[in-house]
Amino acid sequence: MLRELGAKPPPVPRHIHLKLITSRVWVPVKNLCGPVYKRSKSANVKTTIHTFAGEKCPNIGSLNDPTYRLLQSLPTNPHALLAMIYRVERGHGPGPDQEAFVTIGDLLRNTIAPPKVAAALYRAAALIPGVTLVPDATDAIGRPGVAVARIGPGIDGGIREELIFSSTTLQLIGERTVIARTGTTTSATAIIDRAFVDHRGQVPSSGQHPAS
Repeated sequence: MLRELGAKPPPVPRHIHLKLITSRVWVPVKNLCGPVYKRSKSANVKTTIHTFAGEKCPNIGSLNDPTYRLLQSLPTNPHALLAMIYRVERGHGPGPDQEAFVTIGDLLRNTIAPPKVAAALYRAAALIPGVTLVPDATDAIGRPGVAVARIGPGIDGGIREELIFSSTTLQLIGERTVIARTGTTTSATAIIDRAFVDHRGQVPSSGQHPAS
C-alpha cells in the first residue's frame, strides 16, 4: 500500500515573490527497497519525475527517510522520543540541537504519521533548546496554525526554520524559512492532502483520510 501527498491543485500561494511548485509523492508504507516516486510541476507546467532506487529489503527506513511502519515504532512520549533522536543522530549536522530539529521535519514532511506520534514530534520539537513557539503562524496558502521555529546557520543572522502544525490535530500542514535579520520569507510550503492508496499513481478520492 502506498500513500500520496498533494492530490488537489493548490490555491495561489500567499508569498507572490516565490515560484510555485506542486509535488505529488508516493512512498511505500512498509519497505523502502522498492522505488520511490516524486512528481513535481513548476509554474510553467513543466513536469519532472524523480525515481529513487530504495534500499535492500527488508528496510522500514530511517529517521531522515521514514516509512509509516517506522513511524509506528517511535515512542509517543516526547522526552523519550527526543532522547532517541539525539542518540541516533549524534555526530550529524551542524550541532545536536539543530540536527534534532531538522530530523523532526524529515520525519513528518513526506509521511503520514500516526496521530499520537505526530503530536509527540510537535511536543519534542518544543523541548529542543533555542526553539520558539509561533502561535499565529500561517502556511503557504494562508491556513492558520501553530509553529515551532529555530534559527539555524546561514546569512544575515541565520535562517529561521518553521514547522507549522494544525492547532487542532497537531499534524504538520506546512513549513516556512525566513532570513532571521530581515524577516524575508525564502520558502514556504503547504501540504494540501495526504492519504493511503492502493498503488503508485493513485490519487485519493474525496473524503479519503489517513489511517489513524
